[in-house]
Amino acid sequence: MTQRMSKSTHIFFLSLAFALCASFAMAGDRFVQPTGSSEDHVDEDRFEESILPVLENSCFDCHAGGGEEGGVTFDHLVEDENPAVGDPVLWNRVLKQLRTGLMPPPDAEELEPEQKVELESWIIDDVFRHDPENPDPGHVTVRRLNREEYRNTIRDLLKIDFNTSINFPPDDSGEGFDNIGDVLTISPMLMEKYIDAAQTIANKVVPQVGMQTPLRRFTPQDFNAPDDCIDDGRLALSFYKPRTIELDFKVDETQQYSLDFTLVLAEDYIENATDANRCEVKFFLDDEELVSEQYERDPWKRHPFEFAREISKGEHSIRIEVIPLTKEEWGRDLKIRFEDMVLRGPLGEDFWVVPKKHAAFFKKPIPDSDEGRMEYAEELIRPFLRRAQRRAPDDETVQRLCELAQRIWQKETGSFEQGIQQAMVAVLASPRFLFREEFAIQSDMNQYALIDEFSLASRLSYFLWSSMPDEELLKLAEENRLRENLDAQIVRMKKDKRFRSFYRNFVGQWLQARDVEGVPINSFSVLLREAPDPDIQEKFLRYGELKKKQKRRLTEEGKKEREALLKDLRPIFKQAGKIGLSAELRRAMRRETEMLVQYIVEEGKDVAELIDCNYTFLNERLAKHYGIENVKGREMRRVELPEGSLRGGLLGHGSMLAVTSNPDRTSPVKRGLFLLDNVLGIPTGAPPPDIPSLEESESAGHGKRLTLREALAVHRESALCSSCHNRMDPLGLALENFDPLGRERPDKSIDVSGELVTGEQFENLNQLKKILATNHKDKIYHCVAEKMLMFALGRSLEYYDVPTVDQIVERVKENNGSGSEMLNAVIESVAFQRMRHESGAELSKN
Repeated sequence: MTQRMSKSTHIFFLSLAFALCASFAMAGDRFVQPTGSSEDHVDEDRFEESILPVLENSCFDCHAGGGEEGGVTFDHLVEDENPAVGDPVLWNRVLKQLRTGLMPPPDAEELEPEQKVELESWIIDDVFRHDPENPDPGHVTVRRLNREEYRNTIRDLLKIDFNTSINFPPDDSGEGFDNIGDVLTISPMLMEKYIDAAQTIANKVVPQVGMQTPLRRFTPQDFNAPDDCIDDGRLALSFYKPRTIELDFKVDETQQYSLDFTLVLAEDYIENATDANRCEVKFFLDDEELVSEQYERDPWKRHPFEFAREISKGEHSIRIEVIPLTKEEWGRDLKIRFEDMVLRGPLGEDFWVVPKKHAAFFKKPIPDSDEGRMEYAEELIRPFLRRAQRRAPDDETVQRLCELAQRIWQKETGSFEQGIQQAMVAVLASPRFLFREEFAIQSDMNQYALIDEFSLASRLSYFLWSSMPDEELLKLAEENRLRENLDAQIVRMKKDKRFRSFYRNFVGQWLQARDVEGVPINSFSVLLREAPDPDIQEKFLRYGELKKKQKRRLTEEGKKEREALLKDLRPIFKQAGKIGLSAELRRAMRRETEMLVQYIVEEGKDVAELIDCNYTFLNERLAKHYGIENVKGREMRRVELPEGSLRGGLLGHGSMLAVTSNPDRTSPVKRGLFLLDNVLGIPTGAPPPDIPSLEESESAGHGKRLTLREALAVHRESALCSSCHNRMDPLGLALENFDPLGRERPDKSIDVSGELVTGEQFENLNQLKKILATNHKDKIYHCVAEKMLMFALGRSLEYYDVPTVDQIVERVKENNGSGSEMLNAVIESVAFQRMRHESGAELSKN
């Protein structure tokens, strides 16, 4: 039997582990501060001769002499006899406004190119105190593994899949990413979940018995099941399609056997969506019906089954049938999932065998002597600890873990296997597994030393794979040869299948592509809102009133009214079922966006093709949704687009169009804000309080319902709203050719023309894409570089990161905008390769 921790031991372990994790996380704050300070003073000659005249001509009208638009004032620069630089964070805002063309405003005197260069240089050199010989890598908080990283790490460490989505709460996000160290806190409840998870994982990995009943595990590949019956490596049959699948197996003895499996009511989560469908499940062993049950949605409810039967020698079969019972509109993609299907037996002790799992884990006989067991325990624990801690273990820690195992096996009811298991639990619940600890190499050159090679290995693997370093990275780190082989390792890691995690996690969060799998879009409400019949919504409400009275007696007149209303509504009901965003379609939309970035990175294409290109990535289902012909099959592939197509680039992707919409209508504001934040890097402020909703603006037309364009114009009438809406609205309105489902609207008369805040005018979406990809290419490079660096470092970017981002962008520009060079430049940057540390702080011994 598996030994579980007693309640008192569990509480003690929990308290100790939480205290260790809390103190360990706090250690991330032991860093020196950047060299710049608000008390540093400017170079007076340079300021007086080159900077002050520029500020006076272009900035002081709004930001001096009592003016402080946007909360920015420069009064101190002229009032103080020896003016201080001021807040670097404020000047970082100034730099951002300057580079994105928002300042000076159109009605102010425009800066000459050399003036702009000088002002930018002064901010970086004098205000930020950037030292090219000793660049600041910034502060990185010691980071906890997030759910995705934990799951992948357990997979690569122990070859098992632990579903963190079910067992752990969602991670907090910062700057749009869930790997930001400052928000990855740990609570007592989460610490307890980590301890429980460690126990569960160790139970699965470490075999507890030396002899057991023979066991045969059936996998999805054993069944004659089509691809759509396999989900996440498990057998999963849809509620909505009739299916019959079978497998054949053979037994060599007529004996008692036990057939065990777990039926799980799985689903894809979609916010605010429901599903009232039911199905019947039948499970047969040969011709005997073992299960005949009806099921409806019951999120992730598990139903274990165990059947003991005498099975005769020879050939036998298992048959599973799923029979849909309803045809309701569905939105959660319900499935019947079969897990842990095993055939145990023969059950008699005469047939017991040494488990393959035991022989694979304990590769030699377990010694009888305590001394021999301690030696063997170290043989097992040291390499596991090395991989779990992602660096060479120290002897003291190995010794403590061996002594823990020894205390377990020396108990009257204990065993060597249980001791090893509990040592593994201790490792998996320890701070050095749960957190990514980093060390600096001792350096006499400056305070910003290189991180050691084990830390570099972890930064690389969690950036590119969202998982632990593999054996090759660890071995190179041990030999201090990782940096000299860095280019080759980057190439190797990008070829590994684990590199897919980079696109799923980085692109999925930066461009919100993974949100499309759960964003609530109601196809019926969309069609109802856009129907040409102006009275259709009132008809739907009236139909709902009459439908509620079905169980009562309606008058003949009421019945006729209901039938007439249904006749008007039936085409919308029918069409909504056809165009709805199914789970399959949502996955294809997500992959389209991931594959675009993947193509740009791996083929070294211009990052600006993110906005403007003549291709996209489709399968038959997504192509049909887009109205693109001659794409067949379920496989996603690169497709050249016809002349004039709107689908090239992110602005035509269903993922972006859906996640920036409301459930029943488009949102030009959300779409415009998305592009400003995630593609162009143009800053916007928070919306002012007490602004009217868009619905209120739409109703402000003195008896006439306003169009979206007219409603947004009402918002811009307010001075508080105009600055941000002038940036967002032209971008968002240019996408009004697409509905919330990401389909092109048939109405070609929609006005999508506009003028950008920087002055360029456009008549249609393709013109806008050309303008953005040409005139604003530098903004795109800077924004993408910032997002990628942020994801790589797991922290927000600050003013001292500006030179690092500039260097990355300069390298990208020198290589024709190459996405591949951007990835390499992030890895080779100062911020990725170095760290702050204080004098006397713990340094790497390597």
